[in-house]
Amino acid sequence: MWPLVWMLPFGAVTGIALAGVVGVLGETWPRSAAFVYAALLGASALALTVYVASEDDYRRGGISRWQAYDAHTVTVAAIAIGLGAAVALVGAAMRHRTRLAIIGFLASSAAFALFFAAFLANSLN
Repeated sequence: MWPLVWMLPFGAVTGIALAGVVGVLGETWPRSAAFVYAALLGASALALTVYVASEDDYRRGGISRWQAYDAHTVTVAAIAIGLGAAVALVGAAMRHRTRLAIIGFLASSAAFALFFAAFLANSLN
């Protein structure tokens, strides 16, 4: 899973770029990008949830990463912002809302950065 975690910052940069593309293209922006990004956000939120609930390899003894590390705030924020951005992107694509798409892509950048921070916070000793 670690190689995929190191790809999360690239997702954040791509979200900023896609927000710029939507801003330039206006009403003709590619809506499929919103659906793909929403799926990536959902998959990242699910992966983070499973990772945090799993047993900590360092401590063992059935202690989950949620119990072992004091990273609750960043974990909850990452999941909440990620799912909120996914909802915004799907809504923007379905209703052809340019401003909502820009907000969704910018929020997805923040979510990917928080996902990266949360993965690190729940693994570093």
